[in-house]
Amino acid sequence: MPYLIPLAIEKLKEDIFAEGDLYPGDLLSNVLNIDAMFWQKNIPEWKEINGLISNRIEELSINKISPDKFINASISEQKSL
Repeated sequence: MPYLIPLAIEKLKEDIFAEGDLYPGDLLSNVLNIDAMFWQKNIPEWKEINGLISNRIEELSINKISPDKFINASISEQKSL
């Protein structure tokens, strides 16, 4: 993950709904569903992804991409502080 997430972030900066092998947005969907423990240990990457999606929540919903697990990773981090 430490090597793949920076690559994914670069792709998502170019196209938030970049398509892997399945459907438009599958890269973002997979990134948003990474385990919270990863995000809690990689806060700069979490912040970067959050910056990409924070103003596009409605668009994500329309495309059936849920950011809930990703957002909850931040909440878990704050609770542990």
